[in-house]
Amino acid sequence: AFAAPDRAAVDAVHEAAVTRFYEGRRTAATDVDDPVTALTRLVELGICDPDDPMSPALYELHLYSARSPAHAELMSTLFDLETSLYREAIDGGIAAGVFADVDSELVARGAVALEDGCGIHLVGRTRALDAASARSAVTQYLQAALRCPDLVVDEHSR
Repeated sequence: AFAAPDRAAVDAVHEAAVTRFYEGRRTAATDVDDPVTALTRLVELGICDPDDPMSPALYELHLYSARSPAHAELMSTLFDLETSLYREAIDGGIAAGVFADVDSELVARGAVALEDGCGIHLVGRTRALDAASARSAVTQYLQAALRCPDLVVDEHSR
């Protein structure tokens, strides 16, 4: 049987995740006026480092949320916060005329879901995927969805 993690540990991991995957990324994206650069920074910082202990812990807690409504709410909030980062950058790009006029919420949710999917494979050590190819996958999705070929993430970033 699956043992429930300590509530204090769950809260600590969640707080650290919000700080890293939301607050740190928000600062990086809002420090620039260019929506393409803001989106690039979000992608660069959104792909997890499988060697960072926070990454596997966070994915373990995703599984726990299936058994804990309180934790499911925390994980949903984190997803919503991450989505808001992408949505704000996309909306800025639409307003500036550099991104196509798309449903920014839908595209943003897709980017976060793709990040999370790639993260699971990175943490699970899937041989066919490394951090650079994960960033490339998210970037290619955004390039196509936003019709913005100028959106490029450095393959050797981080």
